[in-house]
Amino acid sequence: MTAKPNHNTTHQQKIARALHKSVGCGYQEALRRVRLAAERGLLPASLDAVGRERAVHILTAKEPAEVLPQAQANPAAFGAHPQPSNGSLAPALPWRGTDDLVRFEPGSVTVLVCLPTAGRTTMAMNIAAHNAGRGMACLFTSGETAEEGLWRKVLTAKYGFDVRRQAPPEGWDAFRAKVTADMDSLPLFIHNPRPGDAVRDVFREGRAVANARGQRLGLWILDTIQHFSQFTDDGLDLADSMHQVRRIAQENQIAVLVTARVLTESKDETISTEHLRPELRGADSILALHRDNSSWFARREDDSATSTLTLLRPRSSQARSAQLFLEEERCRFVSLYAGQPTP
Repeated sequence: MTAKPNHNTTHQQKIARALHKSVGCGYQEALRRVRLAAERGLLPASLDAVGRERAVHILTAKEPAEVLPQAQANPAAFGAHPQPSNGSLAPALPWRGTDDLVRFEPGSVTVLVCLPTAGRTTMAMNIAAHNAGRGMACLFTSGETAEEGLWRKVLTAKYGFDVRRQAPPEGWDAFRAKVTADMDSLPLFIHNPRPGDAVRDVFREGRAVANARGQRLGLWILDTIQHFSQFTDDGLDLADSMHQVRRIAQENQIAVLVTARVLTESKDETISTEHLRPELRGADSILALHRDNSSWFARREDDSATSTLTLLRPRSSQARSAQLFLEEERCRFVSLYAGQPTP
């Protein structure tokens, strides 16, 4: 009697052949990579044609250049030393004067909204990196910024200079060694799924990366929700996407931060709940980022403009706010305290 083929093995072989053609490595090496990814739970749950395509996308993701490959060359290094879970540790905003602005409770959904180009992704990444630095496993999912660009934001914000344009004072060798040590212990997972994928599939794929490295997520950031919403005759189906986000937050008892783009009649008009789609207004907390001289689509002329982070929920009439300052070249927001920007 002829033995029935093992479907998982067959799928892995197909992925390996596609990987071999894509990156030019030998077939056996490609198969080794695929099997290692399968053991670590990095492959999609369903390995049909679409799942295999996604698996190849994951395995062929471009590695960041210069310093970043050394921090990322061994993905398993992230979270290699799992930290004990701390039930009292909750996500928090990183800036002075924002402690009482919002609380990221497990099971809650917070929406961060702003005009295009106002700094939404930078702010969200600042929040993720801050909480990862406190020992909380954080997943940052982006449909618009490549993994390399996001890691550059993390490094630039952490070390205070742009690694693309400046040399570190201690020299590249010493800096690379420091970056590798720091990043190896940082429980931050950056995830670039394919735009248009369903929110639940996006989270499942990203969570598998953290779980395979011994981490239980405490914060998930989805940037932006428009990228993971299906088109219908009436436009983007944000209602279904927000419903999926809500279920993920509650079922996994994880705090979720969702970013979203909004438009106003004028770029100088302050964002209020009236500018939000009804689906976004149902979030537990709504944060609005307003930046002076921000533009809808063009680059800002003034990169030093003051920003205001405002809590819009429960009611805009009761909104509290904090003044922040975006250090554009350092990819970070800092607090304004006594008239001076302070980290």
